[in-house]
Amino acid sequence: MITDLTYENLGAALSVQPADWGDIRPHLEFYIEKEYCHCLTLSHKNRVVGIGAVIYHADTAWFAHIVVHEDFRKRGFGSTITTSLINMAKSNGYNNLFLDATEYGYPVYKKLGFKQTGSYTHLKLPEANKITIDNSNISTASSKEFSALIEMDMKVSGENRIQFISPFLKDAKVYKRQNEILGAYIPSLGDGYVMATEKDAGLALLDFRAQQKSKAMLPSENKEAVAHIMKLGFVVVKESRRMALAEADLFRPTCVFNRVSGQVG
Repeated sequence: MITDLTYENLGAALSVQPADWGDIRPHLEFYIEKEYCHCLTLSHKNRVVGIGAVIYHADTAWFAHIVVHEDFRKRGFGSTITTSLINMAKSNGYNNLFLDATEYGYPVYKKLGFKQTGSYTHLKLPEANKITIDNSNISTASSKEFSALIEMDMKVSGENRIQFISPFLKDAKVYKRQNEILGAYIPSLGDGYVMATEKDAGLALLDFRAQQKSKAMLPSENKEAVAHIMKLGFVVVKESRRMALAEADLFRPTCVFNRVSGQVG
């Protein structure tokens, strides 16, 4: 049985928590509270065995936290949840659907028509390493610059996700040259989003971010950025697949120097 996730059944939904994922509670609470999100639960014999969420932007949608309890995998539950999300999104007028696939989910999404359009390289910095970098071109963004950051994200992501990113812009850092914004780092947005329209700006912001965060997730197509961060001491942990069931995908991977998150790419 498919039902909406609410605070009443949140405790039951948390039982699907994967052992190798971070705490999913904050994400599930986010889906409950935000009007542009919708999360479903799948029950079998009165037990929640799976969950899945959709995040709506202006004309695109992302599927997130599609999880089946490890005791109930390979029984078609993942396909049931994903199909429900597809039908729900399309009934709301969304024909450009995206997700970041784990190894468990990839075969399911492929069978349902999703195609791989790219991949993300996941890296981590060994605890012994410490990075200290100073760059005079990086400063805190002013509120007058927020609109420029939203416009840059539209160009880089190929999506209009203004309602999703706007609350996090207050702590954004920008890379400027002669007062022109060439890139931005938004620490509190997901995993610490870094975007740039120029390579040098993106690499400088990637360096700046590495002082604060020991994990990085970059589009694999941004080969220079991946090579650069490995020179800083980061090591590759795994890769995941960016997949789309869409009429168009305008994503510019070489302009992303750290993705937002697995929930929105």
